[in-house]
Amino acid sequence: MPRRIFWLLLSMVAAGPAWAADGKILINHDRALAGGVSVGDSAGYPVTISQSGHYLLTGNLTQPDANTHVIEITTDRVMLHLGGHSILGSAFCSVDVNSRITGCTGGGTGSGIVATGSLITIRNGLINGMGNRAIDMSVGEGFTIREVAISHSGGDGIVLGGVSFFFDSAIGRNGGSGIRIGDGARLINTTASSNGGGGLVGGVGITVQNGGFSANIVDGISVGNAAFIDSATVFANLASGIEVALTSKVTNSLIVTNAGTGLLFTGAAVGTSGYAGNVVNFNTTAQVSGADGIELGTNICGVDTTCP
Repeated sequence: MPRRIFWLLLSMVAAGPAWAADGKILINHDRALAGGVSVGDSAGYPVTISQSGHYLLTGNLTQPDANTHVIEITTDRVMLHLGGHSILGSAFCSVDVNSRITGCTGGGTGSGIVATGSLITIRNGLINGMGNRAIDMSVGEGFTIREVAISHSGGDGIVLGGVSFFFDSAIGRNGGSGIRIGDGARLINTTASSNGGGGLVGGVGITVQNGGFSANIVDGISVGNAAFIDSATVFANLASGIEVALTSKVTNSLIVTNAGTGLLFTGAAVGTSGYAGNVVNFNTTAQVSGADGIELGTNICGVDTTCP
């Protein structure tokens, strides 16, 4: 083979995606600087993922400045496995002795992962110190977040569109709300604490199981109609502990020491929502409020097994 053609072919291979033996496309800082992770990915940040597939971080990525995204996903059907690594920036949020946000520095417009497609999964890693949001997937649906820790974002921790799933994740110390989600989302074993807005802010049909929501500047949980919240621990938020709308159910949860109402039913109807098996105590404004919520079983409010 002529030497010129050999070196041309070699340069083409070097510019193409780096593949693991199992077919995953590998991403690390050097690869980000080189470009070519997928079609249309320029050298430097953001890393552009424009083709469906399974992508794997093999090292940490660093946000070059607070106004630049780290990863942009522009297609559907992407698995982004962080591989236990981190996406790191320089934003930092301080808290007081009660673990409540007092302010953030280093904010900007750049986020860790921004996606405009659907059917995207992010799993197993840390996103810390982004100028704006850690994850912004407000367009599309069918998102899954699994085993992800998010902290010190200048804005909201994570924003997702409709029909999303959270498993085993922790979101805390962000300048805005911890989690903002669209309709039909489900959260299991997920926490959102010490955020500058609400812990969880969601649409209708939200399910929460075994979550913790504490020390947020607004409500611990604030969601719309047809919510189901079970086995949540909600405490020390500066507004209501849990706020739900029509046809919602709250069961087996600990709701204590919130500065507003512990459990607030906001629907104008009477008796479409209900609650049972909860401990609601030491909340400042009221323990339970709203004509829409009725007791479906025993709850403990203070020393009383009949809540107001």
